[in-house]
Amino acid sequence: LATGLVAFAPGIDSQIAWEAHIGGFVAGFFGLRAFDRRQQPDEFTA
Repeated sequence: LATGLVAFAPGIDSQIAWEAHIGGFVAGFFGLRAFDRRQQPDEFTA
């Protein structure tokens, strides 16, 4: 949000795009478990 407030300044477009890509990577990295549907095998059953 803070970077969006200065997005109208000339020459700042590439900085916003770079931050958006890094932010998307970080959100995807930490949010992956929320959308992972794989069942974990139960290693303790005989």
